[in-house]
Amino acid sequence: MSESKREESLVKFRKVTASALLCSQLVLIIAYAALTKYGDGPSANGLANSDVDTYYPFYQDVHVMIFIGFGFLMTFLKKYGFSSVGYNFLLSCLAIQWAMISNNLLHYIAEPHAFKTIELGIVDLVKADFAAGAVLISFGAVLGKTTPLQMLLVVFF
Repeated sequence: MSESKREESLVKFRKVTASALLCSQLVLIIAYAALTKYGDGPSANGLANSDVDTYYPFYQDVHVMIFIGFGFLMTFLKKYGFSSVGYNFLLSCLAIQWAMISNNLLHYIAEPHAFKTIELGIVDLVKADFAAGAVLISFGAVLGKTTPLQMLLVVFF
């Protein structure tokens, strides 16, 4: 393959990947706007929310593990060291966003009551971080063999 055709195919692939990422973000923005609202959080009058008091340390620890731990764990391949950290951040963000929507939608499908607006809270963030962890473990197994577009499909499935 000539150098110019290779460059053209790389540019085309990058455009396809960028458009897929843009479309996924648009879908997530619409889903969040239509399906979610904020749950109970800490109030300004000083009264604490027991969920936040209980789960925030867990959230903090798991979040650091997802972004820092997995991010730098994926640098074990010398050739993919820099790109693996960037892909880790990209996949983590998408996985957390998608997991907060899909976990709650599957919960409402499994229970026989009518659908209502999803209330997002700290517990949902912790569950979404664990879902992102599952995706990142898979990413570590196929690092260097898959493209970001293929990993985007892994996130959504």
